[in-house]
This record gives sequence, C-alpha cells and structure tokens, in this order.
Amino acid sequence: MEKPTTAQRIRQKRQDQKLTQQQLATLVHVSPQVVSNWEREYTPEIGHDDIINLAKALATSTDYLLGLTNNSSPIPEQTEKGPKDLEKILKQDEVYYRDLLLKEEDKQYILNTLEFIYNRTKQNKKD
Repeated sequence: MEKPTTAQRIRQKRQDQKLTQQQLATLVHVSPQVVSNWEREYTPEIGHDDIINLAKALATSTDYLLGLTNNSSPIPEQTEKGPKDLEKILKQDEVYYRDLLLKEEDKQYILNTLEFIYNRTKQNKKD
C-alpha cells in the first residue's frame, strides 16, 4: 500500500474536520481554487507558511501533512493553551521567527538574553 500524498492527507483531514474547501481556504487565507489545486495535486509544492496554516486549520502537524509521520494527531506544543517554556521551544530542531529559520547561534543568543533578563528580574525582587 502506497503512502498517502500531501494532497490526499489535506483532503482527508479537511473531510475529517467537516470543512468545505471554501471554509478551509478562509482559515488558510487563500482562495478556494488554491485549496482545490492542492487537493488535486495541481500545485507541485505548497509554501512553508501555507503548510503551517493548513496544519493549524486541520488540527494536525506539518510533519503529518508532509508525509514525515503517519500520526495525524496534532503535536501537543501546537495545541496546548497556557504558558509556554521558551527554553524548550528554542531547543527544538527547527524554530522559526515569522518565516525565518533561526540558526543555532541565534537561538543561543536568545537563550543568553533571556537568562540575563531572568537573573536581573530575580535580583530586583531581592532588593
């Protein structure tokens, strides 16, 4: 049995969520024709931001849509509400700021800056 394509995964998740192509298009900020083209494999590659928006709209992970996993459940970090641990987020393999993939040295710089702010705040509370 062949692995489902990204197009098939999008269609299946859309149907599972009981969304029309129009509704999905609205959630992803594209036209219904674009969604139709994705599902019929008329679009050879789907853009990075569109994959992220699709995953959010379809309550799944980008890895599932891209065929990197068969687990269609959303990644907990993508769905959980409440406070987030920035250190854990920055230690993940791929961290983006807007559409820019952060390099390891950039993530370390951010962590160092956060550590400085943490220590300063902790010291101010003692004073």
